[in-house]
Amino acid sequence: MMITRKILYVPLLAALPACGGGGGDEPARDVVFGHCDYVNSFTKEEECREYRGASWTDAGARADCDEEAGALSDGACARAATLGTCVIPAGEGMSIHVIASGDDTSMCSTVGQACESFARGDFEPTADCEGKLDDPPPQPVEPEAELVCSEPLEGEPPGQSEGGQVCTWRSMSGCTEPGRNFADYVSCEPLYDVRGYYPAPPMPEATRDPRLDDPAYAAELTWVKEQIESCSCVCCHQGSETPAGAAIWDTEFEGNFVSAFSPWGLAFMGGYVKSSIFGSRAPEENNGFSRDVSGTPTTDIDRMVKFFTEELRHRGYAPEDFSEDSPGSF
Repeated sequence: MMITRKILYVPLLAALPACGGGGGDEPARDVVFGHCDYVNSFTKEEECREYRGASWTDAGARADCDEEAGALSDGACARAATLGTCVIPAGEGMSIHVIASGDDTSMCSTVGQACESFARGDFEPTADCEGKLDDPPPQPVEPEAELVCSEPLEGEPPGQSEGGQVCTWRSMSGCTEPGRNFADYVSCEPLYDVRGYYPAPPMPEATRDPRLDDPAYAAELTWVKEQIESCSCVCCHQGSETPAGAAIWDTEFEGNFVSAFSPWGLAFMGGYVKSSIFGSRAPEENNGFSRDVSGTPTTDIDRMVKFFTEELRHRGYAPEDFSEDSPGSF
């Protein structure tokens, strides 16, 4: 089955939601079947991807290109300036080469990390990007960021801000007060233009997780869920708050929602895989939430890291199995 992954290349932020399953064979590079010119549905920028390998068919390439509402043509992409190519396995004898257009070399590390950490691709930089992949990426600029203050919902306690209000940064890394839901206090809609969103249903649980019968484990899982739902994570990962369903994992998933995470996703949440691409806000201005270490903002870093470390060990993995730059997807 052909696997496709969306690549979001944003001038100020590359933020890829994880897509699809595992990688397949080594990318095929010998034959250029054709290319697809399209406008990225999230960034509104023109992009081009090449279909390489002897196993591509017209129907397969056209189906992938149609997903992007693009135009399929013969030959390779024609781009005057590029930062590199994200090479993504797409099945036996097939690969997709997404061209990172542009000449702003300050974006080299961002594009490379987006490719390898979220698309499970192999980033091949151009000569201009050689030696720049380890440079710190530019800090995301959020023109839509706004501090929104409002009265607490009926039945909820007074807020911690002046006059008992609840104040929440409407931003990618914003969080409302612990115990409240982010989407109850700010709109998610402006965030999709910055972060990007598309639905991808979680994989169903094979069996019910017996650990849910353990009161101590259930309490920790509930705390993790509440922490996540206090932050902008709900805009993509709480099904009832999304435009068309959750992306990859869903806090409203029946049973143990953490079971939908891949091992890489658990390592990401536990802080063992680099997550700086998503940005962060200082806890003193973010209702006590920080994501300097963990993949999700939290008011208790040690507790969050401990939870996801134990989840990794439950799956038979250890933190040492991952590095900051380990490629993978949720």
